[in-house]
Amino acid sequence: MEIIYLIVGVVAGFIIAYLIFKLKGKSSDNKILEVRSEFGKTQAQLEERVSNLQSEKEKLTSELDQAVNQNEQHLQRLAKAEVEFTTLREKLATQKQEVEELQK
Repeated sequence: MEIIYLIVGVVAGFIIAYLIFKLKGKSSDNKILEVRSEFGKTQAQLEERVSNLQSEKEKLTSELDQAVNQNEQHLQRLAKAEVEFTTLREKLATQKQEVEELQK
């Protein structure tokens, strides 16, 4: 996410530098107002983009948390199944021995 902020900052920096150089070439007040308006629009677009990225990050974080919880639940079920399998295998071996002893 820091990379996104860095990219947004660099883009904003380039836009500001562009606007400053554009501003130096213009001498009238109307031109200054146009540049400020343009800057305001660009800033609003960038802020909206950051907001969208933050909400997407929150959504993905939530999905990741759910996946991690689900994974933990599956691991617990697997561990229980393995214990049950081992217990049943031991019980089967014991019963086989008992049957063999009874057949003798």
